[in-house]
Amino acid sequence: MNSGACENSTAPTTHNTRSTTASPEESARLPKLIDAKLVLQSAKRKTGDFGRHEAIGICIMHFTGLPSLVAGVKRHFLTEFIAEFTKIEWVARTACICSVPPVSDTTFPQKQTGGLRGDSFLWAQILSRTVSTHTHYDVAIIGAGMSGLAAGIRLAHFGKRVCIFERHNAPGGLNGFYSIAGRKYDVGLHAVTNYVRPGVKGTPLTKLLRQLRIDRDEFALCEQKQSRVTFGPRGAAGSVSLRFTNDFAVFENEVAQNFPSQIDGFRALVAAVRAHNEVSLDAKPVSAREIVRRHIADPLLEDMLFCPVMYYGSAQEHDMEWSQFVIMFKALFFEGFARPFDGVRVIIRVLLEKYRAAGGERRMKCGVKKIIPRENRAAALVLDNGEEITATHILSSIGAVETEALIKCGTRNAECGMENTQALGQPLASDNSEIRIPHGGHVASLGIAFAVPPGRLSYVETITVLNRQPADFGWGDDTIIFFNDSPRFNYERPEHAQVDTRSGVICFPNNFAYPGDQQLPEGLFRCTCLANYDLWKNLSDSPGEYRAAKQRWFDDIAASAKRFLPPLAQPAALEAATVATDMFTPLTITKFTGHAAGAIYGSPVKNRQGRTALDNVYLCGTDQGFLGIIGAMLSGISMANYHVLQK
Repeated sequence: MNSGACENSTAPTTHNTRSTTASPEESARLPKLIDAKLVLQSAKRKTGDFGRHEAIGICIMHFTGLPSLVAGVKRHFLTEFIAEFTKIEWVARTACICSVPPVSDTTFPQKQTGGLRGDSFLWAQILSRTVSTHTHYDVAIIGAGMSGLAAGIRLAHFGKRVCIFERHNAPGGLNGFYSIAGRKYDVGLHAVTNYVRPGVKGTPLTKLLRQLRIDRDEFALCEQKQSRVTFGPRGAAGSVSLRFTNDFAVFENEVAQNFPSQIDGFRALVAAVRAHNEVSLDAKPVSAREIVRRHIADPLLEDMLFCPVMYYGSAQEHDMEWSQFVIMFKALFFEGFARPFDGVRVIIRVLLEKYRAAGGERRMKCGVKKIIPRENRAAALVLDNGEEITATHILSSIGAVETEALIKCGTRNAECGMENTQALGQPLASDNSEIRIPHGGHVASLGIAFAVPPGRLSYVETITVLNRQPADFGWGDDTIIFFNDSPRFNYERPEHAQVDTRSGVICFPNNFAYPGDQQLPEGLFRCTCLANYDLWKNLSDSPGEYRAAKQRWFDDIAASAKRFLPPLAQPAALEAATVATDMFTPLTITKFTGHAAGAIYGSPVKNRQGRTALDNVYLCGTDQGFLGIIGAMLSGISMANYHVLQK
C-alpha cells in the first residue's frame, strides 16, 4: 500500500498469485467496461475503500443481472479472483478488507474445481466498480481518542455500521502512549479519575463499564496511595497542604484541621455539589467562583479547591463553569484516582478489543480533510487521500473549533492544505492566538471567523526516568501533588514567558497501590506546568533554539517541583539517577493530537448537547463538556445515545 493511502485496522492477508490474462472471448463479454489497465489504476487509487456485502451485491446485480449469485459471494473467492487476474499483491490485500460474510454453501460455477480463470476478468471488472463507489456508514467518527472509541463501541453494539477515522498512527488521542528506544511513555494520563471500589453503583465509572460491556477487572485499576494540594514551598512560612485519598472523609478532615472557620461553609458547598445534576444536557452556564464564594470566605481555601479541578479539566482561565467544577470535584474528591499497572495502553487495548469484537471499522493515518455540507447536513467527508465517504451521522471528537474548520473548508470548497497537516502551526486571527486546525490545514488563508472561541490554555510536561524508585529519595508517599507558590493561584496563560513554573502538577506513577507489592521497573517523575503556545510557536523555525528552550525549561520545572518535595540527601541525586528524559510542549500537543494551539481542554465554551451548524454532525469529547478520561468516554456514549440510538 502506498504511503498516501489510508490504512485499515485489519491486518492484511497475502495470497500467492499466478499470471492470468483475459482472452478475447472474456474481453468481449464486457464491451462497455474499461480495459484492465484502467481497472487496476482505479483500484490502486481507491485501495482500502471496499464497501460491505450490500455494496458488492448491488454491483454484482447491476453489472451481471445475476442476483442469485449474491448469496454465493465468499471472501476468499473475491480475493482469489482479484489476485489471479492482477498478479498484484496489494489488490489481494485490499480484497481481504471487504466485509463479505460466507453466508451460504452455494458457490459460483466451477469455483470448487479450480476453474477460476474463465470468470476472473469479469469479476475483476465488477469489483473495480465496487472500489470506485464511495463507502457509506451509519456513523462516521472523527478521531480515535477515548470519546471516539467509546462512541464507536456503543454504536456497534447496536448494529450500526461505524468507522473511526484517525489521522495519527496510534489511538488514544490526548491520552495515548509512545515508545523511545523501546521504553514506553504515557502521555496525558496521570490517573484515571472517578475511581470507585467494586460494589459502588450509580457512578460514572460503573455507568461506563455497563454501557460498554466491560468487566471492571479488564481495566485492572489500582488505587492511589494519597495525593496533596500544596500551597507554599515545603517548610516555608504560611505553607498549607491538604491531603486526600479515595476516601472523601480524609479530605474533609484535612479542611477541618487547616481551615476550622471554613468547615461549615465547606460542608454546605459539598452538599451543593452533591445536589447538582452536572450531566444535564440543558444546564445553563453559571460561574463556579460565584457559587463557591457563597460558602467559602477564605481566598486561600477557595484557590486550593480550584487548583486541582482546573489543572485536570478546565479550558477557562480564572474561573470554571459550575457543572464542570462539579464534574471534576466529584471525580477527584468524592471518587478518586487509580491507574493500571501498565498505564494507559491497558485502557486503549480494552477499548480496541471491544470495538473490533462489536464489528467496528477503524482507519488509521487517515484524517478527514473537510466536511461537505448540503442543505444543513453533511453530505460527505473528504479524506486526506482524496476519497469521499458518506455517513448518516457524524460524530467529531477533535474539538469544536477544529470541527467548525472542516465545515468551513467544505462550504467554500477550499483546498485546506492536506500537505501541511504535519506543520507545527498556522496563524488564525482570533483571540490573538496562532492556532492550527490540523484536520483542515491552512485556515488563516480562508479568513474564517469562528463561532466558538479557541482555547488559550496549554501545557508542557517533563518526564524523568530513574534507575530507582521515587521512595528511595523519600518521595514514596504521594501519588499526585498540585502545587502553587504564589499568594493567589493564577490559572491563566503566561503572557511573558513560555512556561509558568509557579504552579503545576507532580505525578509519581510508581506510587499507586499495585497488587502484590508490584513495582514499576523504573522510577518515573512527571511534572506539568502552564505554557504559552505562541511563544513556543515562535521557535518552530529554529530547531536549535527550540531544543535549547526545552532544556532550559526542563531544568527550571524540575527545580520548581522539588521545592514541594522532601529534600534530597544529595543535591545532585536526581540527576545521577536519571537514565532518560523527555518533554512535550504545546507544539507537540498540536502535532500529535490535532488540538489547535495545543489547547488540551479545547474551547472555554462547551456545547452540552453537542450540536453543530449541520444537523447530522455532533461533537463528543472535551468540547462537549464531560471531563477526564472517564468523562470523555461517557461523552462519546452520551452523544451516541442522544443523537443516534434514541432517534
